[in-house]
Amino acid sequence: MNRHYYLKTFPGWLKATVVLVILLTFTTAARSQSLTQKPSEGLSLPIAAREVWHSVPAATDRMSVQDKIKGIVIHHTAGRAPVEKDEAMILRNIQSFHMTDKKWGDIAYHYLIAPSGKIYEGRNSSYLGDSGTRYDTNGYLMICFLGTYDKHLPSPQARHALKKIIKNKLAEYSLVPENVCCHRDLAQTDCPGNALYAWAKLQKW
Repeated sequence: MNRHYYLKTFPGWLKATVVLVILLTFTTAARSQSLTQKPSEGLSLPIAAREVWHSVPAATDRMSVQDKIKGIVIHHTAGRAPVEKDEAMILRNIQSFHMTDKKWGDIAYHYLIAPSGKIYEGRNSSYLGDSGTRYDTNGYLMICFLGTYDKHLPSPQARHALKKIIKNKLAEYSLVPENVCCHRDLAQTDCPGNALYAWAKLQKW
């Protein structure tokens, strides 16, 4: 005897119930798999972890947990744009300046982009970033270019990296392109430099 024989011996209502349960099981499993995979589709983004640039541990007692991310702010360091072999050293110097001189709990920015196009992990995004200007950083993801961009643009590689991380974070936090701005849109500052600012305002993200 096979399974078809047994199904024939079931009452009609029971056969319908068995078929419905099987269909619901497969539908639920397929939907669950789809929901699990959807957030990662097209969002692959290589980011160099803090260990890569040999950061020191953050002083979390000097930082505040921030609310849900509501926007992305573009900055520049207004310092020297490093060649690739010096990127880790520059990041350590920035972190040291921020923690020692500024008395902040960590490097100010959540992500930093080097001229090489490499994206570095900065401050944990669960914590508010810091700024030398007066604006409420709560709810903002702060992305900073290494270098000064008042008279010239970041390298093509760096600009491409910015586009990638903004696309990634807009999807991650369910934001829209209008949620992207520059430091000077929120405070009295020249940051992120005239050239970079003009370019950024033309982008559709």
